[in-house]
Amino acid sequence: MNYEHVIEFIESREKFGINLGLSRVKNVLSLLGDPQDKFQSIHIAGTNGKGSVAAMLSSVLSTAGLKTGLYTSPHLLSYTERIRINDRDISEGKFAEAADIVKKVFDNNRRVIGGLTVFEMLTCIAFVAFERAGVKLAILEVGLGGRLDATNVVTPLVSVITNVDLDHTEVLGKTVKEIAKEKSGIIKRGVPVITAAKGQALKVISDIADHVGTGLVPVRAKPKIKPPLIGEHQGANLGIVLKVLDVLRAKGFKVNENDIKNGLRRTRWPGRFQIVSKKPLVILDGAHNPAGAVVLNKTLRSFKIKRPLTLILGILKNKDIRSITRTLVPLADTVIATRSTHPNSAPSDVIRSEAKKYAKNIMSSKDVAGALKEALRSGDARTIVVSGSLFTVADAMKALSIDSTAELDVK
Repeated sequence: MNYEHVIEFIESREKFGINLGLSRVKNVLSLLGDPQDKFQSIHIAGTNGKGSVAAMLSSVLSTAGLKTGLYTSPHLLSYTERIRINDRDISEGKFAEAADIVKKVFDNNRRVIGGLTVFEMLTCIAFVAFERAGVKLAILEVGLGGRLDATNVVTPLVSVITNVDLDHTEVLGKTVKEIAKEKSGIIKRGVPVITAAKGQALKVISDIADHVGTGLVPVRAKPKIKPPLIGEHQGANLGIVLKVLDVLRAKGFKVNENDIKNGLRRTRWPGRFQIVSKKPLVILDGAHNPAGAVVLNKTLRSFKIKRPLTLILGILKNKDIRSITRTLVPLADTVIATRSTHPNSAPSDVIRSEAKKYAKNIMSSKDVAGALKEALRSGDARTIVVSGSLFTVADAMKALSIDSTAELDVK
């Protein structure tokens, strides 16, 4: 199959939606020869910050000369972004080759395997791609939760739970305690756990680590070195990264201080406070839950942004629209409610209705491209922030013809 046919096949699995569980992916991986056992791994769960931690680790470890794999989700512009080797997106050709191997096994065993989801299929493809590339250490970002996530088939060198807050409550639980328990499902006996979680979540993680029989490493103090990514919250993420590197070095991995310095300097994590224009200042940030919105609020305030500020906001309908708008809308002089091309996007009128509670100058646009056109046409905005969902950010990138790795250094 070529890349286009592969994507058609993968997206045909969308009818199975989100279906947490490990039996299907274990069956496929077993038939594939358990590629996940052919490399070592770092497993990362958490409400926010997973991708930032993973991106920093990937950059540092690749800089140190280690054949490194990185598996993250979702993608912004291309499925190939989800699978990186030595900090570079996998090629469409290599992606298709790995996918073809997975598809043949799946086609020959459909009755045994059952309804494999998109994320399960992609996870299998990533593991096959890593094995074929000779990856020595893979950094694996949990897709949803932890306990029943498709990535939770590995026994890693170290487990990470960045933090715990309310998100995906319809699947993971209504309280922080319940969600922390689900995320703690990645904890395994003898595998150290590093976390920047606090309060009730930290108590749950600590209790489960004790019960399972492993050590917990809490990250409390911010590191003295400056994080490579923008935002006050990146201090905690960098603290996690440094603790993970301590564990790896204790296990014999050779990573020196220059590797850390240079790897951090090269880190890029698209769609998270990504600055793509200076005049006007255009910031893309995929804050998609209440905790992410709070972080963006704090970052914008500390960044001393230029006004007037126009906020383009598009949120998925299963998210906490009320909390996100309550946190972000008061920052803006003008709000343009919109919707991304994702099928689960909330109608712009829903966002507009909620935003009216917190600001006066509210408009709506049927799509992100139209919202950007309106924001840029007026000429009034000195800062434009696109947020509410990574899918909204992705649509903005397409509308602006921006590569997902494009970023201006204005720090």
